Amino acid sequence: MTEYPSGVLQNVAAPGKPADLQPVNQANWKWFSTQADADTTLGWVKALSPGAQMGDATKGQYSQYVYFDQTDPDVCVRVICGMEDGLFFVEYAGELFDAHENPRPFIDDYPDGETPTQLKIMQITPQLGQLYWAA
Repeated sequence: MTEYPSGVLQNVAAPGKPADLQPVNQANWKWFSTQADADTTLGWVKALSPGAQMGDATKGQYSQYVYFDQTDPDVCVRVICGMEDGLFFVEYAGELFDAHENPRPFIDDYPDGETPTQLKIMQITPQLGQLYWAA
């Protein structure tokens, strides 16, 4: 997301301490997406990697986020994972959605102000890939 993720706060307290709820750090906004944006992104990814799956990130570092609508938040951290060309990938749905309109420096390969036409995968390590938008 390029704006503050509504309906969520971040617990910045150390484990075992009383909750200290603060606004989500701006650097982490890109992790969040609405369900509609995440579904759109999953459709794009499935066109490249039909076996890709999406899920809400709630464990580990993501357990620090507290949602106002605990049962079914519209805005939350969602990740998409899959395999393409022998490379495993894990992407934030919100970040990939935003990158379709605003290219990420040194990652996406299309001019700012244009609309990308292809989602591709680049090799990061022998087994790990990263999705990127290309013209």
